[in-house]
Amino acid sequence: MFGHLGFPEVALICLTALFVGLLFLLPACLVCRKAGYPAWLGVAAIVPVANILLLWFLALAKWPVDRGMGDLRRSLPDAR
Repeated sequence: MFGHLGFPEVALICLTALFVGLLFLLPACLVCRKAGYPAWLGVAAIVPVANILLLWFLALAKWPVDRGMGDLRRSLPDAR
């Protein structure tokens, strides 16, 4: 289909795949960490099918950060 690929072409394909993977991996790790989950959970962003499950999990699960904020809100006096 593409003919013979030499080293430069294969290297460029590998570097592009690495760049695209990091493009998704870094923000996913940051979102997981800010939500209160371990950052390594963001690795699922580069795994097919697991990335969809990660999005659903983050959208529907109670975040540990929110649980801590709920405790803080209950401890403060009502400001109304």
